[in-house]
Amino acid sequence: MLEWIIILLICVLMLDGIIYAVFKNPQSFPNALTGFIRMVNISAARPQPSYDPACSKYDFDVNYRFREGQCRHRSWEFDVTIKGNSLGLPDDEASLDSPEIIVIGDSYAAGWGVEQEQAFPARLEQLSGKKVLVAAAPSYATGRELILLEQLDRSAVKTVIIQYSENDAFENFEVFKNGEVRPIHHMVYRSISQTNLKRKRYLERPYFPGKYVYLVYLAFQQPTAPAPPDDDSKAEHFLEIIARSELGKMDNVKIIVLSLNQEHIPDQGFIDALTARLSSEPDPGFYSRITAIGTTDALTTEDYFILDDHLRPSGHQKIAELLMKTLD
Repeated sequence: MLEWIIILLICVLMLDGIIYAVFKNPQSFPNALTGFIRMVNISAARPQPSYDPACSKYDFDVNYRFREGQCRHRSWEFDVTIKGNSLGLPDDEASLDSPEIIVIGDSYAAGWGVEQEQAFPARLEQLSGKKVLVAAAPSYATGRELILLEQLDRSAVKTVIIQYSENDAFENFEVFKNGEVRPIHHMVYRSISQTNLKRKRYLERPYFPGKYVYLVYLAFQQPTAPAPPDDDSKAEHFLEIIARSELGKMDNVKIIVLSLNQEHIPDQGFIDALTARLSSEPDPGFYSRITAIGTTDALTTEDYFILDDHLRPSGHQKIAELLMKTLD
């Protein structure tokens, strides 16, 4: 019996060592192994700043927003500072006053994993010379993004950039079906926050046998995501949500739809479906103000983190340059 316990302990220690080595130096391992550890990281090993009381707080309208001030967002591949202004947006205070461009979106637009000065909205501001406001937060979908937009100073805005991700489709379907955004209860938010804090504290604990093997176990306990709607339904839901919002009535504002996803998820299907609907509407209305652009062809593997599904600074720079072509 003792021999089997020793063998089991040795196996656990070896597996722990391999997993930890991939976490620390993913570039040194084959893609098949790093792909598996990426799944573990995304599913079970990365804390969410949206549910970290040091970074975010509950909000009745949009579920949560960043706290005013600074907090630390750290993972295996980055260690950055999130800076929230008085409205809980990841931008400085000056940008709240009469921005010319407003970027709404999820974690990509919010600059997950990079310093805010490196994120594509800040790079776009530098390239264009126009004041850009970032109104984004992780996991926001179109309905919540547009609610946030309505709370901002829009007196000088000329362009609204909607950064769309494939995972928006699930929440957008619910908003389309219900006719409104239905925020989570604050007790639900509190429960998720507590789970997130447990994950964060678990990762900060000193090493013990099985620490990293347990993360693999947790990753496989996550529920399987349902099948997303088809591309035409995604485009329909997206446009209908805009039509119900104030943005649909802002006649002099250009709308740029920026499809931006994790690596290996192509955006052409959604872009084609959206473009088809925009061109087939006999009474275009606000459709005529929309320009849709994909990013799949502009980005390479090197523009993404290895274990995280977000962009490195080089990817943000490319997105900013792509947007500049559309602004021009």
